[in-house]
This record gives sequence, C-alpha cells and structure tokens, in this order.
Amino acid sequence: MNDKEIINLYADLMLEVKRRQFVIDGILSKKYTTPFPITNIELVALQFRKIFEIIISANLVANHLKSEKAFKLFNSAWHIEKTISEIEKINPDFYPVAIERKPISDEIKQKFHDKLKLICDWKHKDTSLVLTRELLVKYYNFTSDFLHIKNVSKPFPHEKYDAFSDKANEIKELIINLINEHIITLADGQLRLNCIMEPAQSSKIYQSWNNRPAISLFQKLE
Repeated sequence: MNDKEIINLYADLMLEVKRRQFVIDGILSKKYTTPFPITNIELVALQFRKIFEIIISANLVANHLKSEKAFKLFNSAWHIEKTISEIEKINPDFYPVAIERKPISDEIKQKFHDKLKLICDWKHKDTSLVLTRELLVKYYNFTSDFLHIKNVSKPFPHEKYDAFSDKANEIKELIINLINEHIITLADGQLRLNCIMEPAQSSKIYQSWNNRPAISLFQKLE
C-alpha cells in the first residue's frame, strides 16, 4: 500500500467517525429522534461502540493482513481488553496521541509570513481532557450494557437509562478532545499520521459531517 492509499484510507475512517459523532450529537441535542427514548439511547451507544473500535484499530491501515486479523477479533471477542491486547502485540504504540498547536508569536509570523505552513509546533494535550485507553475500555463496557440482554428475569434499571444522556455528553467531549487533532504511529513503527478532523479549525469535529479530515504522513524521528 502506497502513501496516498494509506492517507486516503485513514481519512475515510476518520470521516466515518465524524459522521457517527454527527448522529450522536443529533440525538443528544434532540434535533433527531427515533420513535422511542430507549432506542435513542441504544442508537447512541452503538455509535460510541463503532467509534471506539475504529480508534483502536485504525493504526493498522497500512497492513491489510494485520487489519483483517484485528477486525476478526471484534467479531469473536466479547472482551475489549482481549482485543486491545492482541492489537498491542501487532503495534505497541497503537493508541492515538492527542495534540494541540502552540500559538505562533507575532515575531515568527512576521519573519516567516510566507512559510507559515512549514512551521509547526505542538504539544501533547492534557490527558485528563481526553478519552484515554483506560477510559475507552470503561466506556466500551458501559455502552455494552445498553446493547445486550443480560438477564431477562431482571429488567435493566430505568435509573441507568435516565443517567445515560449526561454520561454520553461526557464521552462525546472526551472523544472530540482525543481525535480533533492527533498523531498515530502505524503498525510498522516508523511511519506516523497527523490528523486534523476539522480543517476549518473548529473545536467540534462534527461541525460538518462531510468535511474530509486533513491527513499527513511523516517519518518517526528517534
């Protein structure tokens, strides 16, 4: 797979995330609805699950065989921890790293005004604001409760449904903070991708579900 194919495939996956976030936001804001409150919750829970699975497997875009193996795990493994463990064997640095751009000083702007696109200084985003790997596992299991029948003789507590909306908004923001701009290391350990979900620099990755994320490929520096 060449560089252009890798970039296009990753952009396709991130565009899918944006569109699923668009569905989530539409339901939570009550702009859209299904016929019943419970099916609204289940629809949102399903979108989160799909997004989580893309987040932990998208780093395998450059390797078709490894990607196939990973997606087979989603179909066979009930425990997300097991799936992550297997992906980690393929790529120990699989998880996205959230970044944010540092402001460019007026002095730099004046000196390099014609080359600003070449100037890039960034830092890791505060991990307390993002969907960490540990939180992904926690919320993957949390959403599972709304998608599976566990005990037909013991109905699912309505209190959990009532509390879902607040928790869903929290999860949504953590996802946005993780992937709005991020870097991932591909499975070969040498190539990295920088992804800007909303090229217009919006803080909301679902501002336009049809805006294609901006992806760049670069070599990892030791």
